Amino acid sequence: MFRITNAREYCPFGTFDCEDTDTGDIINGSWHSEGQAVRHLGINNHSQAANSLRDKYADYFFGEGAVPWQYKMIGL
Repeated sequence: MFRITNAREYCPFGTFDCEDTDTGDIINGSWHSEGQAVRHLGINNHSQAANSLRDKYADYFFGEGAVPWQYKMIGL
C-alpha cells in the first residue's frame, strides 16, 4: 500500500552502476558524480550470525552454486 512500485519514479535509469553484459564492463552511474563521499560511520563490528551467514553464502557460490562464467568476470 505504501510501497512505490514504479522503479522509474524511485530510481531513474542511470543512477546506479550497471554492467554491459556483452563486454563485462561496468558503467558508472550518476551517483559517482554527486560530489560527497560516504564517510566512515564507525567501526565495522558485525554479529556472529552475520559472519556465519556470509560464510554459508560463500561456500555455496564457490561450490554447488557456482556458475560457469563467474571466474571470467573477475579475471581468473
